[in-house]
Amino acid sequence: MVIYKAHYLALLAENKLNDELLSMDQQMNARYDVLVKQLMEERSVNKELKEKDQMRWVQEMNNIKNSVEKNLLDEFINI
Repeated sequence: MVIYKAHYLALLAENKLNDELLSMDQQMNARYDVLVKQLMEERSVNKELKEKDQMRWVQEMNNIKNSVEKNLLDEFINI
């Protein structure tokens, strides 16, 4: 969801900007959770790996989180 200047000004004038931003935040958090779970499954990052090799698990999780954050920024912000 992109907020253009005219849309921003209309939301601001109608006192609905906070609602719009809250909605975007909720959407991004939900999408973040889904993408992290998907990548964890694709890369076999699970409890078994965590128990077996904690450092690799941490590295994989950091990579997954960084990748998801970048994708979300591209998707929601840089459109």
